[in-house]
Amino acid sequence: MRIQVERLGIGAPLTALLLLLSAACGQDTPASPAAPGSPSSPPAPTAEPTPAEIGAWLDANAHPFEGSHLSLPHDDLEFLRDLVGDARVVALGENTHGARDFFEMKARILRFLVEEMGFDTFAIEATWPESLRLDRYVRTGEGDPAMLLAGLYFWTWNTESVLEMIEWMRDHNEGGGEVGFHGVDLKFPGMALHLVREYFGLVAPDRLDFISGKLDCLTRFANGPTGRFPRTRYDDETDAYRAECGASLEEARAVLVENREPYELPAGPIGTRSPCRVCESPTSTTWRSSANSRGTSPWRRTPSGWATASGRMAGSSSGRTTSMWRPSR
Repeated sequence: MRIQVERLGIGAPLTALLLLLSAACGQDTPASPAAPGSPSSPPAPTAEPTPAEIGAWLDANAHPFEGSHLSLPHDDLEFLRDLVGDARVVALGENTHGARDFFEMKARILRFLVEEMGFDTFAIEATWPESLRLDRYVRTGEGDPAMLLAGLYFWTWNTESVLEMIEWMRDHNEGGGEVGFHGVDLKFPGMALHLVREYFGLVAPDRLDFISGKLDCLTRFANGPTGRFPRTRYDDETDAYRAECGASLEEARAVLVENREPYELPAGPIGTRSPCRVCESPTSTTWRSSANSRGTSPWRRTPSGWATASGRMAGSSSGRTTSMWRPSR
C-alpha cells in the first residue's frame, strides 16, 4: 500500500476548501499556562556541558560521510538503516537557510531512503496546490521544472540544488520508480481558490455564481500568480468578518461533500478529464471564466507550465522542513 495524495475526483478541491476554511477561521486560543510544579512545567535548568563532554558525545553519535552531493554512492550512509529502523516518516531539517550543503545532503538522504529503504513520498513545507504541479512533473515529465519550482514562491526552494533533486526524482520515476512530490502547507490561497472555481465550472456550471460568491470573502485578499498579495490584508479584518467568511467557505465545502458522488468524474489522463488537474493542462491560453466575477483570471498557463514567477535560480541551496514517507508494511 502506498501513501499518496488523492489525484482524482473531488479530493483536491475538497482538501483546498478544508485548508482555506482552517485559515479563514483563525487560530485556536492558546491554553492557559501550566501551574508551577505541574507535569507540563519546563524542567529546571541544568549545568552547561563541558567541551570534553561535548567532544565525547560527538565521538559516540556523529557519523562521518564523504560528501553531500546526491550522486555519491550509498556506502557511507548505511548507518541510516539502523537510525531510521521501521519508521514510516523521516523528518529532515537544517540550522540555517541559504547553505548549499544542507539541501544537497537532504537530496542525498532522499535518494538513499527511496532506493534502499522503500520510501516513496517527498513532502515539503510548501503550498499544496502549486506542489501538485511538481508532482505531475516528476511522474510524467510535463512542464518546466524550473518554472514550477519558482512557482512555490519561496527563495529557499528556488535553488539549483532543489532543482537538481527534482530532476533526479523525474529520472528515478522514468526508470520505473515511483516517488511523489507534495506540499503540506497553504500559505498562498490564490491557486486553491482558482481550482475550486474551475472544478465547479466542470461539474456544476449552474452553481458557479453561488460558489464564487461564497469564496469572494477570501478571494479578494488572495495572492496572484507571482505570490504577491493585495495591499489590504485578511488579518486586518474584524473578528466578525472572518467568522462570517469561515461560515461562507463552509457552505461551499458542504456543497462538495453533499454532491461528491455525482460530481466525481471518471478517471482519465491527468490534465484532461481529472478535474483537480484540468487547470494544469499544458495548453497556452489565458483563463476566462464566469466563475471569476472579476473577469479574466490572473492564473495563466503556458506550454511549459503556469506563468507565476521569473524562474531564475539562486546560487545556493537551502530549505525548511521536509519529510519522507514510505508505504506501510
